Amino acid sequence: MINRMSSNLEEFTDHTRDLLIASSVIHTDETGMKVGKVKFWLHVVSTKTLTLYGIFQRRGREGIDELGVLPSFFGIAVHDFWESYLKYPCKHAYCNAHILRELTRVEEETHQQWAVKMRTLLVQAKKTAEIFAEKGKIVPNILLKHFDERYAELIAEGLDANPPPDRIVGTQGKVKKTHSRNLLERLQAHQDEILRFLHDLQVPFDNNLAERDIRMPKLKMKISGLFRSEEGAMAFSRIRSYVSTMQKNDLSVIDGLMKAAIGDPWMPDGTHICYFGKSDIHLGLAYA
Repeated sequence: MINRMSSNLEEFTDHTRDLLIASSVIHTDETGMKVGKVKFWLHVVSTKTLTLYGIFQRRGREGIDELGVLPSFFGIAVHDFWESYLKYPCKHAYCNAHILRELTRVEEETHQQWAVKMRTLLVQAKKTAEIFAEKGKIVPNILLKHFDERYAELIAEGLDANPPPDRIVGTQGKVKKTHSRNLLERLQAHQDEILRFLHDLQVPFDNNLAERDIRMPKLKMKISGLFRSEEGAMAFSRIRSYVSTMQKNDLSVIDGLMKAAIGDPWMPDGTHICYFGKSDIHLGLAYA
């Protein structure tokens, strides 16, 4: 039954992949999975109405390419700082929830005030974006300039407090930097991606959606421990993509599974919900 269901969902998988490629904003994440005695990786790409999972032997670009969304996607991808995502031609937005946690670590370990100020600034920027989104307006340029300039000022303050380490005479290779210095350099290099939620209100502040989508497969791993075969892992990823997408569209999972079992699975119609602060705006984009 599982293999038959998986086979019947092949068209759904391809259709969902096409809809994700046509979306304006997607979320993506990955986590480890065990297939037999081998470590595999579950990749997910999702929106508020669509979910696509894939389980592959590679974590990096090979696995991302096999899922088949990012190589053909030219919208905005929301993710963490994992370098593999940056190799794709789309625009990028970083998860600020991760950054807030790293800033808290800097504060606890060093008691440096730039980290406290930066965390406060990001939270203020998030609230500002939400206020204007609720009114259906974009953030005014004067406020965008304020946040951009203040962000740069705090980076400069942090770099002054965390100078690069000196090389020990006679050593070679990279000089190890502190966590604070590494974080500051990332924040400086990727200011546009970090503050994209403020400049483009379709973009959310964090990547919580993809992280929520990964929780159920992680729970399965916690309970069952592994997949017995690669074929079973593929079947799970297809069926779970179908179930998750139906749940996001408030549809009966039982009815949908019954339709899939007889070879007539439900198909998403391409109507996307784009992030717009707290309020979800229906764009009604029906892709043929």
